[in-house]
Amino acid sequence: MEHEIALGIDVRKKFSDMCAMTADGTILLETKIFHDYTGFQHLSKQLISLTDRNLHRITAVMESTAHYHRILENYLQKLDGKVMVINPLQSGSMKKWTYKTSKRPYGCKAACPAVLAEDA
Repeated sequence: MEHEIALGIDVRKKFSDMCAMTADGTILLETKIFHDYTGFQHLSKQLISLTDRNLHRITAVMESTAHYHRILENYLQKLDGKVMVINPLQSGSMKKWTYKTSKRPYGCKAACPAVLAEDA
């Protein structure tokens, strides 16, 4: 499997919530990053440690959020990760699949299983 880790991203104006998950549902990372230099450097370090410097193993999925997702999308592509930008209507239906009992916002977790199933 080429992309072994899904990175679900819930993009907001000034920050993003993220969840990295394996195909078996193991959550590897839950974090919040701000959309600034320090936040992106922190994200890079976390992703590098998760993938042992093989960032092509990550498939990131995020909603199209006007222009807020663009800087993060470009940054992840420069890191050699695959990025999928989905319609918010699609992610809304994905949220109904799983993770209804999570205490944290589950938007960033909902798309991960679908992305990993697509790569299988």
